Amino acid sequence: KKQRSTKRSSSLAERRQRGLVVFVVRILSWVAICVLVLALLAGIVVGLKSVFFTSNPHFVLQNIAVNATGRLRQKEVVALLRDGHVIPGESNIFNLDLQEIREQLELNVMIDQATVARRLPSTLLISVYERQPVACLRCRPQRLLDDEGCILPPRQGERLLPLPEITGVKGTRSLRVGRRITDDLVLASLRFIHL
Repeated sequence: KKQRSTKRSSSLAERRQRGLVVFVVRILSWVAICVLVLALLAGIVVGLKSVFFTSNPHFVLQNIAVNATGRLRQKEVVALLRDGHVIPGESNIFNLDLQEIREQLELNVMIDQATVARRLPSTLLISVYERQPVACLRCRPQRLLDDEGCILPPRQGERLLPLPEITGVKGTRSLRVGRRITDDLVLASLRFIHL
């Protein structure tokens, strides 16, 4: 009796193990089929995007519309874009990374904030908000400051309204255009002026 029961239990265990192996193989087969179908669908989507959008000559950038506040002109903003390889007549409007273009524009010391958008079929819309001087830092050479303490380049040939002067700041020789003032008293003065 013991031999029969051990044979039955071992054959039962073997059947269970084979059944488990078959089950695992079936699951893996279904997973592989699903992955292949998803990869095929992704390939189709990428191909259709390329055919209908990114390779379509209808969506080649033709116009750059710039709305700028302050001294910056459209040709200066377009020149900044050319440095980033955004070229009318060559760039596809769907291949342009709008976030990257915005960040590139905001690297310019005179630009406080920029917005970039597409207008189909072939126009890039850019709004640029320029930093405005709110005070002068008395030193040689005189430095212009915006409300956040950013040192602005001098404005040659342009008449400025009289700006408040901040005096008594030490270490002004090391100040460079585009950098921010970190002196707490200067920043407090700028906050006061901004009121």
